[in-house]
Amino acid sequence: MDEATASIDVETDHIIHDIVQRQLSDCTVIIIAHRLSTIRNCDVIVVLSDGRVVEMGPPGQLSANPQGHFAKILAENQL
Repeated sequence: MDEATASIDVETDHIIHDIVQRQLSDCTVIIIAHRLSTIRNCDVIVVLSDGRVVEMGPPGQLSANPQGHFAKILAENQL
């Protein structure tokens, strides 16, 4: 899914994310997102910079590394 919820309201966004979580829980889903809320429940996050993978791992692990790209993105967005 490439920014599947980019042009919809917040309520519909939540509905779509809930459906994806429930109905596709046993599937591999690749989500391309710019909004952090879109990836809030992902198992693995791949962070790209200039077209290259700079970080990859579970959200908790990535956010715990204060020197990492993902943690810096979270800090910049106060999430």
